[in-house]
Amino acid sequence: MLQVLESDNAYFELGTDFRDLLGFRLVRAHGLEEISGGCLALRADTTAAETDPKGWVDTCEFALAKASPTAFRMHVDGESPRLDAQLTARGYHRHAETVFLSPVDKKPEPATVVLRPVTTWPEWTLSCLVERQSRRNGPAGEGDPLIWEELRRRKWITGRLRCYLVESAGAVCGTVSVFESSALMRIVDLSMLPGPARRDSVVATVHALWRLALESGSSAVAAMASGEMESFFRAAGLRAAGQRAEYSRTC
Repeated sequence: MLQVLESDNAYFELGTDFRDLLGFRLVRAHGLEEISGGCLALRADTTAAETDPKGWVDTCEFALAKASPTAFRMHVDGESPRLDAQLTARGYHRHAETVFLSPVDKKPEPATVVLRPVTTWPEWTLSCLVERQSRRNGPAGEGDPLIWEELRRRKWITGRLRCYLVESAGAVCGTVSVFESSALMRIVDLSMLPGPARRDSVVATVHALWRLALESGSSAVAAMASGEMESFFRAAGLRAAGQRAEYSRTC
């Protein structure tokens, strides 16, 4: 579980500017602060936050206000009841995602989709088009998709985020990215085109990545999700290992 949370923090830091402040790390993608991945507080010191939740939130909000005056966002690892109560009292919305890991006592099924690495700009453009057709506006319907594409591009050009086009029966049906950290292959930005085979395509993609992870020496494949994608990951045989909480508030 801790390895997955570490991989999540490292993913959000990828391609951004970040600095450590008193009790948290401020992550900022300049020019993209309006979306949730563009400006947020990570690596919260829950011990300090639990001891003085008001003071911790005051400090965090002061730093976030300088970078993103329209919205405050914080990721909290672990349980912090007093911090949760303080944030709730201030009008923050809590959104929890389930953390998934591939089980060690099972093996992935044979691949029925092909993962084609995105290595050229035409392939990148195609992956963005598939992403747009798969979602309304960015993750969870939030924000301009072009801004999300720019944030993902900044992560991709670091060389640490690997992007793939997913092909089934010779046709592109989706796109997915992976980020390797803490001996895990972390699935991010999995998008599948609408259609009756969407669920099966997601499951097949997870198994293809699971096999790729084992072949590349990673100990497991990991993911985070809520809603429909959560049910797809369960169908693929990934097991829930806990939750990760995000708090947000529009200013």
